Amino acid sequence: MGYIRNIRNYVGHEPILTAGVELFVFNDKDEILLQLRSDYNCWGFPGGSMELGETFEDVAI
Repeated sequence: MGYIRNIRNYVGHEPILTAGVELFVFNDKDEILLQLRSDYNCWGFPGGSMELGETFEDVAI
């Protein structure tokens, strides 16, 4: 997250508007894929923030 980290250097904790992707991945048993987030130790959907030059498909991958 280099781009977002750089923006944070300028704006601190002020709100910023960013683009990102979250995925809902199901298997053949209709179970959903979750990931344990390292930032606040909770389960969530896989995803990420978009960096400059990326497409939404790049972010999803």
